[in-house]
Amino acid sequence: MRGFTGQHEFSFLSRVLQTFEKPFAYALLLYPKQVDARLVRHTMRIKTSMPATVSLARDENPGATPSTEVTLIDISVSGAMIRSPDALTAIGSGVNLSFALDFDGSPVQLALTATISHSASAQDGYCIGLAFKALTQNDKLVLHYMTQSRPA
Repeated sequence: MRGFTGQHEFSFLSRVLQTFEKPFAYALLLYPKQVDARLVRHTMRIKTSMPATVSLARDENPGATPSTEVTLIDISVSGAMIRSPDALTAIGSGVNLSFALDFDGSPVQLALTATISHSASAQDGYCIGLAFKALTQNDKLVLHYMTQSRPA
């Protein structure tokens, strides 16, 4: 059995003792002798769908860096997932992520630096995981507000 809680990935071996169809389909499992868990994310992410732009970090591309329109799929205080029409750059490369949000009734523009942690092709482009770096105290406060105040 494998699972993900939003922050931890866990797995264990067990035996199915019995299955049931009513009131809904489920299985009764033997209590596992050992559960393996590992921390995948330091903070919970919330799902979202917001327009954003990404450009290569200046040290990655010293010349002009055109920005790419992307969609912010999920976000936390420590990272985000974006959907991009193109593969942006290599894993480990630096990027700049910019997006606007409403902060307690006032518009705020965030410009965050991040590192690409993973990238996978998807049906409508690429899903790219970002790990934020060098966040200011203000950036952290706005991200914390954003992740805590959005309806589930």
